[in-house]
Amino acid sequence: MNKRIAYITAGADTLYEREVIKSMSEQARLLGYDLIVLTHFVNYTDGGSYIKGDENIYSMIECLPFDGAVLNYSSYYSRALADRIEAMLARKEVPVIALDYRSRLFESCLQADREHFRELTEHFIAEHGCRRIYCLSGDKDDIHSLARINGYKDALRANGIRVRQKYIFYGDFWIHSPKKLAEEILAGRVEKPQAVVCGNDYMAMQLCISLSRGGISIPDEIVVGGFDGNPDTLRYQPSVTTYCGSNLNNAIAAVCRVHEMVSGGSVRGRVHVPTGIRIGTSCGRINASQAADNDQKTFDNSLIGNIYLHSSYSSMMNKVTTLGECSLAISQNIYLLDENSDLFVCLCSDWDGSPDAPRASDARTTPRR
Repeated sequence: MNKRIAYITAGADTLYEREVIKSMSEQARLLGYDLIVLTHFVNYTDGGSYIKGDENIYSMIECLPFDGAVLNYSSYYSRALADRIEAMLARKEVPVIALDYRSRLFESCLQADREHFRELTEHFIAEHGCRRIYCLSGDKDDIHSLARINGYKDALRANGIRVRQKYIFYGDFWIHSPKKLAEEILAGRVEKPQAVVCGNDYMAMQLCISLSRGGISIPDEIVVGGFDGNPDTLRYQPSVTTYCGSNLNNAIAAVCRVHEMVSGGSVRGRVHVPTGIRIGTSCGRINASQAADNDQKTFDNSLIGNIYLHSSYSSMMNKVTTLGECSLAISQNIYLLDENSDLFVCLCSDWDGSPDAPRASDARTTPRR
């Protein structure tokens, strides 16, 4: 029987995470291990018993036999849950690698963010002749945000370009900060750059869409780059020029390190994923402005669909026993409705009677706006 490496993560339904799992699995197989994945479906910051029930999958850490583990702590929205998982793994007393985050308990395996983000920035300098380049990254205290900003600075200095702090923008690694930056540029409060390098692909894509909807031609007026090579963004236009492979090679390195810790030996044979820049229309020669409205709707619908998928609305509604509980469940999920949506509450005529003996023949539908 092969030894086992456990990969503990959230978000395994995304293309991004499935690529990570595939790369880790190939490396584990090459080293003679089986890769087992422990994950749960509803990735939420907090919630009721329906979410706690989903999270019970991680109790298997204590009883499932495996020889080492890789923990993707940052994939969990609930830090309390991620901390509990860390504690369970610590009690397991097997080698554990903290994937792409700093851990107080385990050895970390981090992406080469600084080097690769420097390469991304240099692409816009060398290939597009840009010198007024903005950097949109994550939170000021985030290790990946700081590493990518340092890579941006390295590229500028290596090419004789002055680093200006006002050209560096801290964000959220999500869609809100690129929307805000686009608004500032469109309003003239921020000088229009020649290029913007973003800390991930979602920020880059949202920036392209927001600028295009405001009348700025992408890439003719501003070129944009992302980071991560996220396959979940490939179906949108403009396609984002991005740096690929860094996260996959880091996941492969984590598997190799677990093997070294388990076996005490070296790695013989390693899966290699090419790293480099994938060119998209965000710095190509295709004008994306005409498609901006449709792409914003497609992007928004995708985000809404993902939120709905992980909202546990069905689980919450199936548990209500009174109209008060029903109203509470609806109010907790009202964010799922956009301004043009209708909500219909369907009640039996004896809705306040016994749920065990409804009079089905008296059922009627009562619409509520």
